[in-house]
Amino acid sequence: MGKLFGDRLTLLISALFVPLALAYWPFKIDDAYISFVYAKNLVQGNGLTYNGLVVEGYSNFLWTILIAPFIALGWDPLVVARIISLGCSVMTLFLIERLMHRLNPEMSPLASGLALLTVAVSVPFTAWTLGGLETALMTLAVVLFVYLESQPASRSMRWSMVAVLACALTRPEGAMLFPLLIAHRLLYRRQPVRQLMSQAALFVVPFAAYLMWRYTTYGYWLPNTAYAKLGTTPDTLRAAVDWLLAYLQLRPLSAVLLGLGVAGLLRGRLWAARTWSLVLAVIGAFVAFVLYAGPDWMPHHRFIVPIIPLLGVLAGKALCSFKRMWLRRATYIVALGGVTVEVVFALTTAIPLTPRFGDYTDGLIRGGLWLRQNTSPQDAIAVVDAGALAYYSERRIIDILGLNDSHIAHSPGKSDAAYVLAQRPKVIQLHVEFSRSTGVVPPTPRDANWDILNQAVFQSDYEPYWAGTADPFFPFLFTRQPD
Repeated sequence: MGKLFGDRLTLLISALFVPLALAYWPFKIDDAYISFVYAKNLVQGNGLTYNGLVVEGYSNFLWTILIAPFIALGWDPLVVARIISLGCSVMTLFLIERLMHRLNPEMSPLASGLALLTVAVSVPFTAWTLGGLETALMTLAVVLFVYLESQPASRSMRWSMVAVLACALTRPEGAMLFPLLIAHRLLYRRQPVRQLMSQAALFVVPFAAYLMWRYTTYGYWLPNTAYAKLGTTPDTLRAAVDWLLAYLQLRPLSAVLLGLGVAGLLRGRLWAARTWSLVLAVIGAFVAFVLYAGPDWMPHHRFIVPIIPLLGVLAGKALCSFKRMWLRRATYIVALGGVTVEVVFALTTAIPLTPRFGDYTDGLIRGGLWLRQNTSPQDAIAVVDAGALAYYSERRIIDILGLNDSHIAHSPGKSDAAYVLAQRPKVIQLHVEFSRSTGVVPPTPRDANWDILNQAVFQSDYEPYWAGTADPFFPFLFTRQPD
């Protein structure tokens, strides 16, 4: 009976979640089209390549493979990505509701509903369901892993290995869950080593095969994006801490609720219990990844979306930690206030801001179509935004930031303007502004755009594409003048 009621409650909350997520329809990120480029080349028989370049500029193998068949059918990959992500997010809500009740059998329907709402109305959780990237799939895989590992049945222990494999194939950082799982099995389940190694083969064998394929295909053990982006410094560490704190500062009541959840675990000494320790370890692993990798430039705290449902589980613990009625009611009020603040923030700030991301990406789409119509197949195009311009132009692209270029990714400073210009690209797209009255307004601070602008070859051979200024979201292009 309780399970039936829980399913109905989750259905109701999912019915509220879907329209809230769909409100982010204008939200689309250009990076999603990088994966679509690789998927498109795959179905065209060119392998997982970047318009002819053999480089691993995507970091979501499973997601790219999943999208590819739909591109072969002629479907819009962004629409497909959003439909799949909606399904993943709804499934995540169902799994989290059951996990909460497994960890808190005494949880009341009101507490369950409030805890689930903290996840369903979360701006990062809802927005990234529509963003076009693999975030919702990764979140589902993480939650599925914790859910399966929390079950006593030995059969679920095999499937949790498969869930970890899905995490590792969806995002590179997902592989960190495998050693975490091994340690957890040895310390908490006391699983016999022989049995553990047998089950670990479900992860090790296919993942090792995948790594060998990656190395033999691309020449590196990690995605090219890892070399282009990763590298911890004191500055990136401080920025990561600020980024994490900003998530809590935007949600003070939710932060209090999470604190009460942790306090409830400490008071009841549940933090060392088998499933609770796994929940906390997974949360800690993703926080550690952010501290190592640095903050994400994209909006809505994308990197911590996979643990937002687990934070909802902590919120559920807070809602059933107090036996005194007045304390429990006070906790309910805090939770309801946190949900209200999140909804107000979504309606007044997050959702109204999403069109600017969509407008920018739509401008890049128009730019990609223009490039296809106004350049030849043999022309090279140098870009800063490496998604839609590559997908729609179908031209050979030089990624100035190095995400899709192994040479730049391994260069000091992740920039090599001379290397880019030596390839004589027909068109160069930069993050600058220009007008006939003021000319080119250089970027600040100095970056790869600046390096290109200050090259003598660029200044002598390239002119702004003035016609593009009529469209406020058309990318800033420079065309090479005839020899």
